[in-house]
Amino acid sequence: MKIVARQITSFLAKPPDKISAILLHGTDSGLRSSRSQQLANHYSDDLDDVFSVTRISGASLSGEPGKIADAAAEIPMFGNRLVLVKASGTELLEACKLLLTKPVDSSIVIIDANDTTTKHAVVKLFELSDTAAAIGCYPDNDEDIQQLAQTIFRQDNVSVDCDGLALISSRL
Repeated sequence: MKIVARQITSFLAKPPDKISAILLHGTDSGLRSSRSQQLANHYSDDLDDVFSVTRISGASLSGEPGKIADAAAEIPMFGNRLVLVKASGTELLEACKLLLTKPVDSSIVIIDANDTTTKHAVVKLFELSDTAAAIGCYPDNDEDIQQLAQTIFRQDNVSVDCDGLALISSRL
């Protein structure tokens, strides 16, 4: 499932129950990391719990494409299994094909993938899946910055004119 820009905030707040894997991709590494952290905190109260949280690096996937699926299938001591993966798109393709072939209900896999664009095969794999989601993480443009500023200003009952918004977005 492809999560478009207008759906991201609500998705991050409450991902659908049917989702078992989430791919964060794009050129903004800070945004990928921030969203990955937000999602991880949604699924686990203690990200340092070695009994329910597994971390996998891209380098460890080399020669072991089943590593992510195996980690997701492990039975956690308490609650659900959370698998956090940080890798590049190239090394992920075979591992993600195996993962999405047979999703595990009691686990969630969050993948922070660098070196990927919307045309990458792993992104397409997640976009076409019913049990997985792909979220693009790209730098904000002027319109995004202005919308964010307006949202914040509305919450604090502050008004700003068009020239003020233009100045804010040019500085950010």
